[in-house]
Amino acid sequence: MHLRHKLPWDDLVFCLRIDPSTINLPIGECGRIHMIDKATKIKVKNRNYISNEDICTAQDCKKVESYKSFSKNKVSHPIITTSGFRTPRNEDVERKLKYFNEKFYEAILEFVETEEKKYSEENIRNFRPRESFQGIPTDCEESDWNYLKNSFYNNNNDFMVFYLYSNYRIDHLLWLEQKGELNISEALSKTYGGQAVGNGYNFLVIYHLLPFYLLTNAIIACGYESDYKKWGRLDPDCHFLQRLMYDCDFLTFIPSLRPFLHKDVFIKDATKTNELLKIIFRNIYLFVFLKRKFCSYDDEAFRNDFKASRWFSFK
Repeated sequence: MHLRHKLPWDDLVFCLRIDPSTINLPIGECGRIHMIDKATKIKVKNRNYISNEDICTAQDCKKVESYKSFSKNKVSHPIITTSGFRTPRNEDVERKLKYFNEKFYEAILEFVETEEKKYSEENIRNFRPRESFQGIPTDCEESDWNYLKNSFYNNNNDFMVFYLYSNYRIDHLLWLEQKGELNISEALSKTYGGQAVGNGYNFLVIYHLLPFYLLTNAIIACGYESDYKKWGRLDPDCHFLQRLMYDCDFLTFIPSLRPFLHKDVFIKDATKTNELLKIIFRNIYLFVFLKRKFCSYDDEAFRNDFKASRWFSFK
Protein backbone atom coordinates (compact mmCIF):
# COMPACT_ATOMS: atom_id res chain seq x y z
CA MET A 1 0.00 0.00 0.00
CA HIS A 2 1.15 3.54 -0.71
CA LEU A 3 1.60 6.02 2.16
CA ARG A 4 0.88 3.36 4.76
CA HIS A 5 2.50 5.60 7.39
CA LYS A 6 0.16 8.51 6.62
CA LEU A 7 -3.16 7.03 5.52
CA PRO A 8 -5.35 4.77 7.73
CA TRP A 9 -6.09 2.13 5.09
CA ASP A 10 -7.22 -0.31 7.81
CA ASP A 11 -10.02 2.09 8.75
CA LEU A 12 -11.19 2.16 5.15
CA VAL A 13 -11.10 -1.64 5.01
CA PHE A 14 -13.28 -1.75 8.13
CA CYS A 15 -15.90 0.28 6.27
CA LEU A 16 -15.83 -2.11 3.32
CA ARG A 17 -16.37 -5.28 5.36
CA ILE A 18 -19.48 -7.35 4.91
CA ASP A 19 -20.43 -9.86 7.61
CA PRO A 20 -23.68 -11.85 7.21
CA SER A 21 -24.19 -11.76 10.99
CA THR A 22 -23.90 -7.96 11.20
CA ILE A 23 -26.99 -6.10 12.38
CA ASN A 24 -27.51 -2.40 13.02
CA LEU A 25 -29.33 -1.63 16.27
CA PRO A 26 -30.45 1.68 17.84
CA ILE A 27 -28.19 3.04 20.56
CA GLY A 28 -28.43 5.85 23.08
CA GLU A 29 -25.96 8.49 24.11
CA CYS A 30 -24.25 5.81 26.22
CA GLY A 31 -23.35 3.83 23.09
CA ARG A 32 -25.36 0.79 24.19
CA ILE A 33 -28.46 -0.75 22.62
CA HIS A 34 -31.78 0.94 23.38
CA MET A 35 -34.70 -1.52 23.36
CA ILE A 36 -37.02 1.03 21.79
CA ASP A 37 -39.59 -1.35 20.30
CA LYS A 38 -40.70 -4.96 20.00
CA ALA A 39 -38.72 -5.54 16.79
CA THR A 40 -35.47 -4.52 18.48
CA LYS A 41 -36.17 -6.79 21.46
CA ILE A 42 -36.77 -9.78 19.13
CA LYS A 43 -33.53 -9.10 17.21
CA VAL A 44 -31.53 -8.95 20.44
CA LYS A 45 -33.19 -12.07 21.87
CA ASN A 46 -32.34 -14.12 18.76
CA ARG A 47 -28.63 -13.22 18.87
CA ASN A 48 -26.69 -14.96 21.60
CA TYR A 49 -23.54 -13.00 20.83
CA ILE A 50 -25.21 -9.81 22.15
CA SER A 51 -24.56 -9.73 25.89
CA ASN A 52 -26.30 -7.87 28.70
CA GLU A 53 -23.34 -5.48 28.77
CA ASP A 54 -24.34 -4.33 25.26
CA ILE A 55 -27.83 -3.29 26.44
CA CYS A 56 -28.67 -0.02 28.18
CA THR A 57 -30.93 -0.36 31.23
CA ALA A 58 -30.79 3.24 32.48
CA GLN A 59 -34.19 4.93 32.44
CA ASP A 60 -32.78 8.44 32.02
CA CYS A 61 -30.30 7.69 29.21
CA LYS A 62 -30.66 10.22 26.41
CA LYS A 63 -32.09 8.92 23.14
CA VAL A 64 -30.21 9.73 19.93
CA GLU A 65 -30.94 8.98 16.29
CA SER A 66 -27.96 6.67 15.88
CA TYR A 67 -27.19 3.03 15.15
CA LYS A 68 -24.26 0.72 15.87
CA SER A 69 -23.15 -2.52 14.19
CA PHE A 70 -23.09 -5.78 16.12
CA SER A 71 -21.75 -9.01 14.61
CA LYS A 72 -20.92 -12.57 15.60
CA ASN A 73 -17.44 -12.49 14.13
CA LYS A 74 -14.77 -10.10 15.32
CA VAL A 75 -13.02 -10.37 11.95
CA SER A 76 -15.14 -10.34 8.81
CA HIS A 77 -14.33 -10.62 5.15
CA PRO A 78 -13.72 -7.35 3.31
CA ILE A 79 -15.15 -6.58 -0.08
CA ILE A 80 -14.39 -3.86 -2.60
CA THR A 81 -17.62 -2.21 -3.66
CA THR A 82 -18.72 -1.92 -7.25
CA SER A 83 -20.44 1.09 -8.77
CA GLY A 84 -23.86 -0.43 -8.10
CA PHE A 85 -23.27 -1.51 -4.50
CA ARG A 86 -24.28 0.60 -1.52
CA THR A 87 -22.53 -0.05 1.78
CA PRO A 88 -24.84 0.54 4.78
CA ARG A 89 -23.80 3.35 7.10
CA ASN A 90 -23.70 3.27 10.87
CA GLU A 91 -21.97 5.22 13.63
CA ASP A 92 -18.70 3.26 13.41
CA VAL A 93 -18.53 3.51 9.63
CA GLU A 94 -19.37 7.22 9.68
CA ARG A 95 -16.60 7.93 12.17
CA LYS A 96 -13.95 5.94 10.30
CA LEU A 97 -14.94 7.37 6.91
CA LYS A 98 -14.69 10.90 8.26
CA TYR A 99 -11.29 10.14 9.75
CA PHE A 100 -10.01 8.59 6.50
CA ASN A 101 -11.27 11.52 4.43
CA GLU A 102 -9.53 13.99 6.76
CA LYS A 103 -6.23 12.12 6.70
CA PHE A 104 -6.40 11.91 2.90
CA TYR A 105 -6.96 15.67 2.66
CA GLU A 106 -4.04 16.24 5.04
CA ALA A 107 -1.70 13.98 3.07
CA ILE A 108 -2.43 15.76 -0.22
CA LEU A 109 -2.03 19.22 1.32
CA GLU A 110 1.24 18.27 3.02
CA PHE A 111 2.78 17.47 -0.38
CA VAL A 112 1.15 20.53 -1.97
CA GLU A 113 2.67 22.83 0.65
CA THR A 114 6.10 21.30 0.02
CA GLU A 115 5.77 22.16 -3.67
CA GLU A 116 4.64 25.69 -2.83
CA LYS A 117 7.76 26.27 -0.73
CA LYS A 118 9.99 24.84 -3.43
CA TYR A 119 8.94 27.12 -6.30
CA SER A 120 9.28 30.77 -5.30
CA GLU A 121 8.90 33.50 -7.92
CA GLU A 122 12.64 34.21 -7.72
CA ASN A 123 13.57 30.56 -8.22
CA ILE A 124 11.39 30.38 -11.30
CA ARG A 125 12.87 33.59 -12.76
CA ASN A 126 16.37 32.16 -12.33
CA PHE A 127 15.47 28.79 -13.83
CA ARG A 128 17.13 27.80 -17.12
CA PRO A 129 15.87 24.75 -19.03
CA ARG A 130 18.33 21.96 -19.75
CA GLU A 131 17.07 21.56 -23.31
CA SER A 132 14.59 22.93 -25.80
CA PHE A 133 11.59 21.03 -27.06
CA GLN A 134 13.35 19.88 -30.22
CA GLY A 135 13.23 16.09 -30.23
CA ILE A 136 12.62 14.01 -27.13
CA PRO A 137 13.75 15.82 -23.97
CA THR A 138 16.48 13.91 -22.14
CA ASP A 139 14.41 12.99 -19.08
CA CYS A 140 11.02 12.57 -20.74
CA GLU A 141 9.02 9.39 -21.06
CA GLU A 142 9.23 8.72 -24.80
CA SER A 143 5.68 7.41 -25.00
CA ASP A 144 4.34 10.64 -23.50
CA TRP A 145 6.38 12.77 -25.91
CA ASN A 146 5.33 10.76 -28.96
CA TYR A 147 1.73 10.89 -27.81
CA LEU A 148 2.02 14.65 -27.56
CA LYS A 149 3.56 15.01 -31.03
CA ASN A 150 1.20 12.61 -32.77
CA SER A 151 -2.08 13.55 -31.10
CA PHE A 152 -4.67 15.68 -32.83
CA TYR A 153 -4.00 18.23 -30.10
CA ASN A 154 -0.45 18.66 -31.45
CA ASN A 155 1.29 21.87 -30.29
CA ASN A 156 -1.64 22.55 -28.03
CA ASN A 157 -1.06 24.56 -24.84
CA ASP A 158 -3.02 22.00 -22.80
CA PHE A 159 -0.89 19.04 -23.81
CA MET A 160 2.38 20.87 -23.26
CA VAL A 161 1.19 21.61 -19.74
CA PHE A 162 0.32 17.91 -19.39
CA TYR A 163 3.74 16.77 -20.62
CA LEU A 164 5.65 18.98 -18.16
CA TYR A 165 3.29 18.33 -15.26
CA SER A 166 3.10 14.54 -15.65
CA ASN A 167 6.89 14.23 -16.03
CA TYR A 168 7.47 16.32 -12.90
CA ARG A 169 9.00 19.22 -14.81
CA ILE A 170 7.30 21.79 -12.61
CA ASP A 171 10.15 24.30 -12.67
CA HIS A 172 10.12 24.29 -16.48
CA LEU A 173 6.32 24.53 -16.53
CA LEU A 174 6.20 27.52 -14.18
CA TRP A 175 9.06 29.21 -16.06
CA LEU A 176 7.15 29.00 -19.37
CA GLU A 177 4.02 30.30 -17.64
CA GLN A 178 6.01 33.22 -16.23
CA LYS A 179 7.38 34.00 -19.71
CA GLY A 180 3.84 33.98 -21.12
CA GLU A 181 4.48 30.98 -23.38
CA LEU A 182 2.00 28.71 -21.60
CA ASN A 183 -1.33 29.39 -19.91
CA ILE A 184 -1.77 26.94 -17.04
CA SER A 185 -5.10 28.37 -15.88
CA GLU A 186 -6.56 27.99 -19.36
CA ALA A 187 -5.29 24.41 -19.63
CA LEU A 188 -6.71 23.35 -16.28
CA SER A 189 -10.09 24.94 -17.05
CA LYS A 190 -10.50 23.58 -20.59
CA THR A 191 -13.28 21.12 -21.40
CA TYR A 192 -13.48 19.08 -24.57
CA GLY A 193 -16.56 16.90 -24.47
CA GLY A 194 -18.91 19.41 -22.89
CA GLN A 195 -20.00 16.97 -20.20
CA ALA A 196 -20.91 18.11 -16.71
CA VAL A 197 -17.86 16.45 -15.14
CA GLY A 198 -15.61 18.90 -16.98
CA ASN A 199 -13.61 16.86 -19.46
CA GLY A 200 -9.96 17.81 -19.42
CA TYR A 201 -7.72 17.78 -16.37
CA ASN A 202 -10.67 17.23 -14.00
CA PHE A 203 -11.68 14.26 -16.13
CA LEU A 204 -8.16 12.82 -15.97
CA VAL A 205 -7.29 13.44 -12.31
CA ILE A 206 -10.56 13.46 -10.36
CA TYR A 207 -12.55 10.92 -12.37
CA HIS A 208 -9.79 8.49 -13.31
CA LEU A 209 -6.48 8.82 -11.44
CA LEU A 210 -8.09 9.45 -8.04
CA PRO A 211 -10.49 6.45 -7.97
CA PHE A 212 -7.79 4.25 -9.49
CA TYR A 213 -5.38 5.21 -6.70
CA LEU A 214 -7.91 4.65 -3.92
CA LEU A 215 -9.35 1.39 -5.26
CA THR A 216 -5.92 -0.15 -5.93
CA ASN A 217 -4.75 0.59 -2.40
CA ALA A 218 -8.02 -0.79 -1.00
CA ILE A 219 -7.57 -4.07 -2.90
CA ILE A 220 -4.11 -4.48 -1.40
CA ALA A 221 -5.30 -3.47 2.08
CA CYS A 222 -8.06 -6.08 1.88
CA GLY A 223 -5.60 -8.80 0.85
CA TYR A 224 -7.40 -9.48 -2.43
CA GLU A 225 -4.39 -9.36 -4.75
CA SER A 226 -4.96 -12.92 -6.01
CA ASP A 227 -8.75 -12.71 -6.45
CA TYR A 228 -9.57 -10.19 -9.17
CA LYS A 229 -13.29 -11.01 -8.95
CA LYS A 230 -13.30 -9.04 -5.69
CA TRP A 231 -11.67 -5.96 -7.24
CA GLY A 232 -14.95 -4.19 -8.01
CA ARG A 233 -14.40 -1.48 -10.64
CA LEU A 234 -10.82 -2.65 -11.20
CA ASP A 235 -11.89 -6.15 -12.21
CA PRO A 236 -10.29 -6.61 -15.67
CA ASP A 237 -13.75 -7.43 -17.03
CA CYS A 238 -15.25 -4.17 -15.77
CA HIS A 239 -15.69 -1.07 -17.90
CA PHE A 240 -13.68 1.31 -15.70
CA LEU A 241 -10.33 -0.47 -16.05
CA GLN A 242 -10.88 -0.97 -19.78
CA ARG A 243 -11.66 2.75 -20.16
CA LEU A 244 -8.23 3.69 -18.79
CA MET A 245 -6.64 2.15 -21.88
CA TYR A 246 -8.36 4.52 -24.32
CA ASP A 247 -8.61 8.30 -24.35
CA CYS A 248 -11.82 10.25 -24.64
CA ASP A 249 -12.14 14.04 -24.46
CA PHE A 250 -8.52 14.66 -23.40
CA LEU A 251 -6.98 11.80 -21.36
CA THR A 252 -8.21 9.00 -19.11
CA PHE A 253 -4.74 7.91 -17.95
CA ILE A 254 -1.08 8.85 -18.34
CA PRO A 255 0.06 7.18 -21.61
CA SER A 256 3.50 6.14 -20.33
CA LEU A 257 1.88 4.35 -17.36
CA ARG A 258 -0.50 2.14 -19.34
CA PRO A 259 1.98 -0.79 -19.49
CA PHE A 260 1.59 -0.98 -15.70
CA LEU A 261 -2.07 -1.92 -16.26
CA HIS A 262 -1.22 -5.14 -18.10
CA LYS A 263 -2.81 -8.16 -16.44
CA ASP A 264 0.60 -9.70 -15.71
CA VAL A 265 1.85 -6.53 -14.01
CA PHE A 266 -1.01 -4.72 -12.27
CA ILE A 267 -1.33 -5.92 -8.64
CA LYS A 268 0.66 -9.10 -9.42
CA ASP A 269 3.98 -7.23 -9.46
CA ALA A 270 4.01 -5.51 -6.07
CA THR A 271 7.11 -3.39 -6.78
CA LYS A 272 5.81 -2.00 -10.07
CA THR A 273 2.32 -1.48 -8.66
CA ASN A 274 3.71 0.53 -5.75
CA GLU A 275 5.81 2.57 -8.19
CA LEU A 276 2.65 3.22 -10.20
CA LEU A 277 0.73 4.34 -7.10
CA LYS A 278 3.56 6.69 -6.15
CA ILE A 279 3.48 8.38 -9.57
CA ILE A 280 -0.33 8.56 -9.58
CA PHE A 281 -0.36 10.22 -6.15
CA ARG A 282 2.27 12.70 -7.33
CA ASN A 283 0.03 13.65 -10.25
CA ILE A 284 -2.88 14.11 -7.84
CA TYR A 285 -1.12 16.52 -5.48
CA LEU A 286 0.56 18.41 -8.34
CA PHE A 287 -2.88 18.96 -9.87
CA VAL A 288 -4.07 20.46 -6.57
CA PHE A 289 -0.89 22.55 -6.34
CA LEU A 290 -1.45 24.04 -9.81
CA LYS A 291 -5.19 24.57 -9.24
CA ARG A 292 -4.51 26.46 -6.01
CA LYS A 293 -1.83 28.58 -7.66
CA PHE A 294 -3.52 29.46 -10.94
CA CYS A 295 -7.27 28.91 -10.49
CA SER A 296 -9.96 29.91 -8.02
CA TYR A 297 -9.76 26.70 -6.00
CA ASP A 298 -10.80 27.09 -2.38
CA ASP A 299 -10.84 24.55 0.43
CA GLU A 300 -14.51 23.67 -0.07
CA ALA A 301 -13.97 22.80 -3.73
CA PHE A 302 -10.86 20.77 -2.89
CA ARG A 303 -12.67 18.77 -0.20
CA ASN A 304 -15.60 18.08 -2.50
CA ASP A 305 -13.36 16.90 -5.36
CA PHE A 306 -11.13 14.69 -3.22
CA LYS A 307 -13.62 13.15 -0.82
CA ALA A 308 -12.26 9.61 -0.88
CA SER A 309 -15.36 7.83 0.43
CA ARG A 310 -17.55 8.74 -2.56
CA TRP A 311 -15.57 6.37 -4.81
CA PHE A 312 -16.65 3.40 -2.72
CA SER A 313 -20.39 4.02 -3.24
CA PHE A 314 -21.24 4.71 0.38
CA LYS A 315 -24.80 5.94 0.73
